[in-house]
Amino acid sequence: DGAVDALAVAALEGDEALAAAAERAGAGFALAREGRVLAPALAGDISLQALTVAAEAAPVLRKAPGAAAPAVLHLALTRAYARRGDRPFPAVKRLRLFSAMAFGWF
Repeated sequence: DGAVDALAVAALEGDEALAAAAERAGAGFALAREGRVLAPALAGDISLQALTVAAEAAPVLRKAPGAAAPAVLHLALTRAYARRGDRPFPAVKRLRLFSAMAFGWF
């Protein structure tokens, strides 16, 4: 996921720092979304690592220009995936995406 996020940022004219943050945050997003399935015994550690990665990338992602926002918007769901044991409810996901669009990241 991270490499695809970095490519999307580059395609939408984001700078190298944003692409690197998107790559790292995309990996954290993938951990939060799929980690529990891939390694159930490590679920707590995976969630913590995903939240840490998201928090580290957040300052750069908050500065994403409007043109690059579509490439990184889904990363705002990292917390929802990490905190909920399985998939977040569809309504929660949509509200979180709306909130990220309207008020900023994380």
